[in-house]
Amino acid sequence: MLLKSGKTMLTALMACLLLIPSPHANHVSAAAKTETYVAFGDSLAVGYEPPENGVPPVYYGYVDRLYEQALFHGEAEVHNYGISGLKTAGLLTYLQAISEGRVLKGSEIQAGMSDPNQDERGMQAPQAKKDIQAASVITVSIGGNDFLSLLLKHNMDLNLIEAEVPGVLADYEKQIKVILQTIHQLNPNARVFLSDQYQPVPEMWQKESYPRLNALALQFSETIKKVQAEVKEDTPFTMVPVREAFIGHEGEYTYTVRRTDIHPTQAGYEAMARVFAKSIWGEYRKVNSGGQPAVVAAGKEIVSPYKPIAVNGVTLVSIKEITDALGAKTAWDPGSKSTVVKLGTKEVRFKGGSNTMIVGGKPVKVKTPVRYKDGKTYVPLRLLVEGLGFHVQYIAKTQTVFVNL
Repeated sequence: MLLKSGKTMLTALMACLLLIPSPHANHVSAAAKTETYVAFGDSLAVGYEPPENGVPPVYYGYVDRLYEQALFHGEAEVHNYGISGLKTAGLLTYLQAISEGRVLKGSEIQAGMSDPNQDERGMQAPQAKKDIQAASVITVSIGGNDFLSLLLKHNMDLNLIEAEVPGVLADYEKQIKVILQTIHQLNPNARVFLSDQYQPVPEMWQKESYPRLNALALQFSETIKKVQAEVKEDTPFTMVPVREAFIGHEGEYTYTVRRTDIHPTQAGYEAMARVFAKSIWGEYRKVNSGGQPAVVAAGKEIVSPYKPIAVNGVTLVSIKEITDALGAKTAWDPGSKSTVVKLGTKEVRFKGGSNTMIVGGKPVKVKTPVRYKDGKTYVPLRLLVEGLGFHVQYIAKTQTVFVNL
């Protein structure tokens, strides 16, 4: 999708997408499973951002955000099989091995990748098969590297690039159909979401080329729509219009201008997650914690002047706010001089200042005791809600605790 002027800078900018590593393991698991989310793709699925002053950022991409969105709707887990530098043909090879339950090396998935996790991804093929079969939601973001190879081949000459785009899209169309068929055969009940590709260069940087670049990105989107019309009910999927979200926001949503890198900024990854989430759940939600720890119980953020507090790495919450949100009952036991919280057959007892809570009739030592603040009783959140039969998932990036059955 690129340009004629500024070729040296842009060639380096495009080459980076083929060579960047992915940083983290693929599993972030929940205690119970209601929404199993599996992601496939290239560095966008990985969540890559360019390092600053030689220090790599903590990856936090659209897949991470979609995991959080799933938690607003109940228990969830995510399995991210993104591989940096992956092309559509490479994803097809990977999924064919997954379908067969066959392990393979990263170089067998696709030659020339530098992702340090590529061999691990290959070894995980049998597990990936199980994850696909258990998945309720599967996302695919692939195709950007197909275009990058073409752009680098022609040193950003748009005339030459435009002449070859139909061939690249024809290959993509054939490969993505088989990819979708493979996923559908493994799990015909999963909801599959396939994104198009954004155009990363802002108009202010390449005003004359900007319309042509957007036209190339539009061709990619139209190809996906064509596939969607052709496969219909045989291989159903939803197209996620990421391209539209980036139009007019390229300078804000990518590092193209600031660091000569086309990958999304955090604003860009959030924009991607927003479009995906609206396609999957019909909404994109955020907490309004104002930088303080937030608690989302059964899909609803607890909004109260008595905010959760963090002490020694433990989140404490006002007892009334959390019990009201969970439907639990609180009472005072004068005999033991303790507070009793009940929900059905579950019971938790505690005393102010005590290093022990009674959970299910058994004493449990606590790192941070119950305390009083502003006339409110604050208790360790995890011990309380798990004692009542709920599950807790903590997202460190947003300081959000999700409580679900």
